[in-house]
Amino acid sequence: MKYLVLLAVIAACFAFDKESMLKHNKIGKEPVETFEAKSTCEECKSLVHRFSDAAKDPQKLAELKMLLNVLCHETSYVDECRVFVSKLDVIVKKLEPYLKYTEF
Repeated sequence: MKYLVLLAVIAACFAFDKESMLKHNKIGKEPVETFEAKSTCEECKSLVHRFSDAAKDPQKLAELKMLLNVLCHETSYVDECRVFVSKLDVIVKKLEPYLKYTEF
């Protein structure tokens, strides 16, 4: 019986906590900036341009590798991701001739 009462008290605490969080988590009164969704083509061109810039600057490429390496543990393919990131400079160098053409 005491376990049932304890369970009811814990459930009530969780319910109150949720209500409390909802009360205090208000949306700001500042106007929200409009976000224009670009087309898939524009996003692709943007990514190709970023990789092209990274291929030209070794510091940007090293920074990109560092950031991607940090994200590898978030995937289910950690080892494969790390191998890919470690060879990213080679991959980008091989793709470099194709990266200069963002328009088709």
